[in-house]
Amino acid sequence: MDRYLPQSLMVLFSIILIIIIPYQINVTSSTILNARLLPMLLGISILILSLLSLIPWRKLYKSSLVKTETKEKSNIPYKKHYFKILLIFIDIVLWIVLAPIIGFILATTLVLFVCALTAGYNRLLMASVFSLFFSILLYFLFVALLNVSLPALPIFL
Repeated sequence: MDRYLPQSLMVLFSIILIIIIPYQINVTSSTILNARLLPMLLGISILILSLLSLIPWRKLYKSSLVKTETKEKSNIPYKKHYFKILLIFIDIVLWIVLAPIIGFILATTLVLFVCALTAGYNRLLMASVFSLFFSILLYFLFVALLNVSLPALPIFL
């Protein structure tokens, strides 16, 4: 059961997220393309993918899989994955705190960069360019298409 703890926590998180979104995001128009759309899609996607990761796919397709894992690999403890999950959680909490202070683009770039490094992506230049590009893209998506105001620049500029 300890093996499925991260997936179970993500299922719980996504259900809470889906329940909380209508109370946290006010909608002024009755169209389907509003400020709640993207967070709801993300919450539903997290829920579906977490539920899919709980399914023991190896047992379902055991006959078609070739056993390539050694006994040592199958006994790797999952505790080192908990540290990565905790680091990403702390990173997201820091984003919530830093976004109003240093702006959406800088805070999101920092969060995406740290998450890429935490996930094991070693190409620093590519991770930083992707983080900056994706942050700018998200900013303009929210501001231009969804008419959501976000903190653009740091307060101290």
